Amino acid sequence: MDTLAVNISQVLTSYLKSGLSVVPVNKRDKYPSMISTWRKYMSTRANSSEVKLWGMSYFDPTIYGVGVVCGKVSEGLEVLDFDNNTGEASDVFSAYINIKEVEEIIKLHDLPIEQSPGGGYHIFFRSSSPEGNQRLAIKDKKAIIETRGEGGLIVCSPTDGYRIIS
Repeated sequence: MDTLAVNISQVLTSYLKSGLSVVPVNKRDKYPSMISTWRKYMSTRANSSEVKLWGMSYFDPTIYGVGVVCGKVSEGLEVLDFDNNTGEASDVFSAYINIKEVEEIIKLHDLPIEQSPGGGYHIFFRSSSPEGNQRLAIKDKKAIIETRGEGGLIVCSPTDGYRIIS
């Protein structure tokens, strides 16, 4: 078996074991690769055999990446998504995480934070009652802060260009 496929299988399996519903995504459009059947993973996690098969089938990191379905299926996963649509994501993100209460929550719960290839940021957390995707801040009719929750999907590390920063 290709070493790269084994690594992707290991990552998908690791995410699955941590309670996340994972799907392979096409990096170009950030949409699940198995378009016809992916919606079932919004309510049911894949099994280890499916994840292993995906690791072998979707092994080209120039085309495919890792997606995580948010919401109840991923044990209440929600993500704060700071988009770089206006070129200000770094400033907005920095101002947000430097709010004293936010800084304390991030440290207290050791929340994972990653940067996206477009210069955006993701803060991952779990909620006992995850809500649907919401736009929290808009500038010039473009979302600059959104949530990804029930029914949402997030592309994440180790997808090429996404990197964990804390």
